[in-house]
Amino acid sequence: MLMTLCSIFCFNLSSFAIGSITGTATVCAGDSTLLADATSGGVWTTSDPTVATINSATGMLYGVGTGTVTVQYTIPGVDSTTTTINVLDVPVAGLISGGPTICVGTTIVMSDTSVTGFWAASNTNVSINSIGEASGNMSGNDSIWYIVTNGCGSDTAVNVVTVLSAPKPNSILGPDTICVRSTVALADSEAGGAWAVTNTNAAITTLGNITGARVGMDTVLYVITNACGTDTSTLVTTIMNTPRTSPITVTPPTGPGPVAVCVGANIQLADSIAGGTWNTTATNVTLSATGEVTGLMQGRATILYTTSNFCGSSNARLNVIVDSLPDPGTVTGPATLCVNQMVTYTDASLLPFGELVTWYESVGNIQPGSANGQYIAFTPGPDTVLVIVQNNCGIDTAFMPVVVNPLPSAGTISGYDTVCVGTSVILSDTTSTGGIWTTTNSNAAVTGSGIVEGIDTGSVTVMLIAANSCGVDTAQWPMYVLPTGCVRTAVNNVYSPHTGIEIFPNPAYNTFNIMIYGNLEAAITVTDVMGNAVARYTAANTQREVTIDASKFAAGTYMVRVSEGENVYREKLVIIQ
Repeated sequence: MLMTLCSIFCFNLSSFAIGSITGTATVCAGDSTLLADATSGGVWTTSDPTVATINSATGMLYGVGTGTVTVQYTIPGVDSTTTTINVLDVPVAGLISGGPTICVGTTIVMSDTSVTGFWAASNTNVSINSIGEASGNMSGNDSIWYIVTNGCGSDTAVNVVTVLSAPKPNSILGPDTICVRSTVALADSEAGGAWAVTNTNAAITTLGNITGARVGMDTVLYVITNACGTDTSTLVTTIMNTPRTSPITVTPPTGPGPVAVCVGANIQLADSIAGGTWNTTATNVTLSATGEVTGLMQGRATILYTTSNFCGSSNARLNVIVDSLPDPGTVTGPATLCVNQMVTYTDASLLPFGELVTWYESVGNIQPGSANGQYIAFTPGPDTVLVIVQNNCGIDTAFMPVVVNPLPSAGTISGYDTVCVGTSVILSDTTSTGGIWTTTNSNAAVTGSGIVEGIDTGSVTVMLIAANSCGVDTAQWPMYVLPTGCVRTAVNNVYSPHTGIEIFPNPAYNTFNIMIYGNLEAAITVTDVMGNAVARYTAANTQREVTIDASKFAAGTYMVRVSEGENVYREKLVIIQ
């Protein structure tokens, strides 16, 4: 019976075939997976427990390390089968190196500590190929991805990069001309640059405020720098001074005094500062663009020379007198004068601008005074008043004949000082200008030839009266008429009609004389209008005429005081220098 059973079972086992192992071909390290076989009753084993272990009964496989392991399912004494399982690690993307900036149009190489992944970019700012060559396409930010994927999942390393364009500043905004000591602000629409200048003609701040230092040229630099390089925008700047003008010059020179031009004539004006313009609002001249002035009519004109630039303007001013030919007009005033008379002549003409007017005389019988047109008559006789008018356009003269008449002089009477009633005596007089004889009462009568006839007993004064257009002068002769039949003693008396003092000439120039009509010593004092004594003199009783030097006196009015005994005489004196 035993033999029968063995032969049956042994035959069946020898014909038994084990099935294939089923389950996943991969497992992640630290994870598990269940393997199976259609034939039960077998035992599970792995070829490398450091890579994977397996529950021998259930077929549950545990990933331990990474690698490949052979799993065997064995039915003892019957058969066994195997399968290969890959134990995979969890994917790690590692760290990306390269960047963090890329310039547009350039390529850099990215790398990762893992070598099993692939490269990608988050947008189109950067393009990256399979070997990690990243190219900048446009400015901005982008994320570079390195992605590692296996059966256990996926991991991504990220590197944010900035794509920069090469620096390119825009044109500098602001004036290309500035003034010395003035400041203006410059700008550039591209921010982040630095300001500079190439020399010391200007100075610029970090904010772009530029100040002119001295006249000349300078170049403003706006420099932008980034990781992709450096670029510069420039502005050539002119630094100017405030415009100037110099005093206007005249050709031909017109001499001292106002600048003048004659009607119909030209003068050439100039200014040492070039580039200006000439202008005037006057209508009595024409003014060319080159500064030539032509006189049109008499009057005044103001000429302006103007220089202008970016920094302002400056004017030089010149007043010009337009003269016509001088017109002396007509001299007016008295045609006759008296000795010592002061007269002022005038000219009725409206004198042109800038004329020099001079008054003269032709003979010397009159002399010019201290003011224009003023004359003093000195000596009898004819003379001529002359007025000479001169300007830049010529000279002309107006004149007026005059006659200086002498002052009347009655002279000094001489002869007898008595006459008997019914008789006559002859008196004489030194005057050469003639006169009229007369008496003060009817005690005597006198003829035109100076014959005195006694009429009635008593005192009488015989007078010779000399008169002309310059005044009246009288000589007096006291007489006594004696009774009829008297015996007369001839007495040659000389009687002066004057008493006190006489000053001549008056007004005086260089000297004047004081005639004293007395016989005592005299004290002479000259005082000014304030009463201050300016000179003192003494005249002896034998010195009746005193000559005094007037040149040491200032021109003006003085009072002459003469004290003679108990008598005091005063006369006004005019000094003209």
